[in-house]
Amino acid sequence: MQGSTLEANVDFKQVFAAALRYSSARGLFAYAARNGCSVRSVDLVAAYLQGKFVDGEVVYCHLPQGYPEYDEKGRPKLAKVQKPIYGIQQAGRRLQRMLFKWLEDQGFVKLDDSDPCIYKLTTPDGEILTIGLYVDNLQIVHSAKLDKDGRGPPGCAYNAFMDKLATDWEVTDEGPMEDLLGIEVNYNADGSIKLHQKK
Repeated sequence: MQGSTLEANVDFKQVFAAALRYSSARGLFAYAARNGCSVRSVDLVAAYLQGKFVDGEVVYCHLPQGYPEYDEKGRPKLAKVQKPIYGIQQAGRRLQRMLFKWLEDQGFVKLDDSDPCIYKLTTPDGEILTIGLYVDNLQIVHSAKLDKDGRGPPGCAYNAFMDKLATDWEVTDEGPMEDLLGIEVNYNADGSIKLHQKK
């Protein structure tokens, strides 16, 4: 797929997809430290392939070189792309719009206008569950204390969220977040979080 050959207003209309700001990522670590929370990293596997085209959106591409197919009149056949793939201009936007809506369907609310990539869940018992989205990576700030298998106490919002996430999306739970956007993370015994870039 050669995304550079796609034409605006023919093959796609909008391509913008927001990304978590550096200041927001640092702010979420500060929020976690102040509230005695942990930060978990979850990655969407082959993220763009999990998106969907909107109704009426159609993209075609040539067949791979070396594998030509022709119709009965000798014309080369084209392939219809079934879902966004890497190289398509709007793939990031399609993924993000699906993920934003999915979070809202789970009861999360966009924090405010300062960063559209932060979502917060309000729970009856005050459990903290806030998420920063950077393309295909989720920075999850949570107050639930997890066991060695990454599970919180029975009935906690964190478990419900992670179970639903794993059911609806193909994800990898990477454990405590160790780096994000070039920021390296150390968790200190006193609950503070050190951010650095030693590497």
